[in-house]
Amino acid sequence: DQQPANDVPVLDVGALRFEGVAPTNVLMISIDTLRQDHLDPYGDRQLTPNLGRYLTEGVHAPDTMQCSNWTMASVSCTLLGRDPVEHGFLPRLESQREVAYPDGTRFLAVELAEAGFRTVLSSRNGFFSDRVHNDQGYDTVLGGLPNAAAQLAGTLAFVQEQEDGTPWFAHVHVVEPHAPYDAVEFEVGRDALAPIDYDLADGADMVRLRADLPSMSDEDAALVQAHVRLAYDAEVRSVDDQIARALSGWDEAGYLDDTLVVFWSDHGEQLWEHGHFTHAYDLNYGENNALFAVWAKNLVPGVWTGPVSAQDIAPTVLTVLDQAVPEEMTGFSIGLAPADRVRRAVSVARGEGHNSLRRGDLKLIATWSGQRSLFDKSLDPGETTDRFDPTNPEHM
Repeated sequence: DQQPANDVPVLDVGALRFEGVAPTNVLMISIDTLRQDHLDPYGDRQLTPNLGRYLTEGVHAPDTMQCSNWTMASVSCTLLGRDPVEHGFLPRLESQREVAYPDGTRFLAVELAEAGFRTVLSSRNGFFSDRVHNDQGYDTVLGGLPNAAAQLAGTLAFVQEQEDGTPWFAHVHVVEPHAPYDAVEFEVGRDALAPIDYDLADGADMVRLRADLPSMSDEDAALVQAHVRLAYDAEVRSVDDQIARALSGWDEAGYLDDTLVVFWSDHGEQLWEHGHFTHAYDLNYGENNALFAVWAKNLVPGVWTGPVSAQDIAPTVLTVLDQAVPEEMTGFSIGLAPADRVRRAVSVARGEGHNSLRRGDLKLIATWSGQRSLFDKSLDPGETTDRFDPTNPEHM
């Protein structure tokens, strides 16, 4: 890791080291449906050179596990700093069973608003909105912003207009690269593929595609999957480009000089690694591995390789801002969790409920009907070999 000059005072905050004082403002960028293994520096795809630069210039945590696999559940437990089981409120994806969070739920924005921060949110996902009431604590919610670049630019304009010396917490939740996939200008290699009878930029066609896949021939399915992977890659390139251009505007305006930028993803996207397409199916790595990184101009670059949960994001922000972490937050500020911690994820979405527990390299996934799978991540990062033994009491 890079070391600061000897004559510069260093502030240690868990795994984070700041040259001088920690930033007093926070820009949080949560990215919907972003697979961790499509990010620089985790893969070799070179899809996100700009985000990759922020990760390597900041502190990132490659062993980050989300607390669910769809937006309402994962955004909520991330911003609560504890999972739905601990909170006692378990979101369900079925529209007829959707229930909004009760008034008084203490999300991160509530904590910061009560501490005197100006709080603003831009989200284009209905599962992070007033509809499900996990937007509690944000003084202002910005609407009508059509894409990631516009969301970040609009949020900057709001912060500038409101500038009066009050510290601020600005949260931008971008929808890209969520399906449908319409970043056509960032596609590479489409001409090399035979055409398919689905428009991947059309939501109805995406639904039809999921329904048709089980009856397709292997050859047709392989072609469709090649198109989908290409289109998803384009979405990732697009969001990387949009965020980079927008953050340049923040920097030119001087609004990154005293700001902690927090990047995280709410879940990934399954591309048939475990038999499904899109997300909210299971808690395997494609849907459940997550991004968590922080960046600031005076943050000493580093990589935290210890076990991290998305529930650690809210405590980390509070700790950097020198705010008390509430007892009900069971996450840890990055760098302060015990090495043998148990991390948990839970989801009730497409099909039956799933739970996942991970300690060290062992990851257990259990369905509510009783099926269990055990994976050793050190030997099998793709979670392809089930090592569960029902006769082993340690697996039960």
